[in-house]
Amino acid sequence: MIKEVPVRFESDIFKVSADEVFALKKRYCDSCNICGGTRIIETETQTYKCECLQKFNDAYALAHANVPVAFRELTSRDLVETFKQENFDNFKRVRLYSRQLQKALDAGFGLFIEGENGTGKSFIATLILKHAIKNGYSGYFILMSDLVNAAFEALRDPDVKRDLEKLITKIDFLVIDEVDKGFQDQSDTVQKILLPLFKKRCDYYKKPLIVTSNVDKSSIDQTIGKTISATFTERLTEITFTGNYRPQILDRLEQEFFND
Repeated sequence: MIKEVPVRFESDIFKVSADEVFALKKRYCDSCNICGGTRIIETETQTYKCECLQKFNDAYALAHANVPVAFRELTSRDLVETFKQENFDNFKRVRLYSRQLQKALDAGFGLFIEGENGTGKSFIATLILKHAIKNGYSGYFILMSDLVNAAFEALRDPDVKRDLEKLITKIDFLVIDEVDKGFQDQSDTVQKILLPLFKKRCDYYKKPLIVTSNVDKSSIDQTIGKTISATFTERLTEITFTGNYRPQILDRLEQEFFND
């Protein structure tokens, strides 16, 4: 199912910086050879928007969802075939999940993507998120450590608290990267802020989470606590990736830099 009108998460706190918006406009519109930066094409019979404006909107949507810059232009084609074959069954599950986003949203069914460093967990999570955004769903990518920092800010700033609750409870597809990091040794007060928000998302609003972790799901309670871990056990299916996804990306970069 594809939504007719794309939905975006609006926030005064979690937003694209003015500098990044300016950079995107400069890249996609101001330097456009077709419209000369006007964003409009005029002919004798009609006036219409230049294609550079759609490119800007697509790029802005990814920036708005906080997708890491390094992953914004990468696709599954940037993965080496040996890595795909090694993780064939798990890639199949990711593809099936991406094709059934509305079903996942209706059921509150999420993913726990686990693996060692370099196994492409964050990259694969962004592939799902980008597909969701392209199909009109709201989405956001955030490091667990940044989520914890926002919780600290929420203790003294009601605007941050308001937008943090909106982020965790309202986004269609929320990716929390490195969920096993950044939560340890935090104050009870911070946990009291985050725990009910996770519970609201998963139990009250029944929205899916996609999390990545270096620690498998059976051991995650040691870092994020038993309450959140129990929610993960109920709502997130574990997918484990192995190997190294990076070689083809590095090979492409080397060719761009060193080949005439």
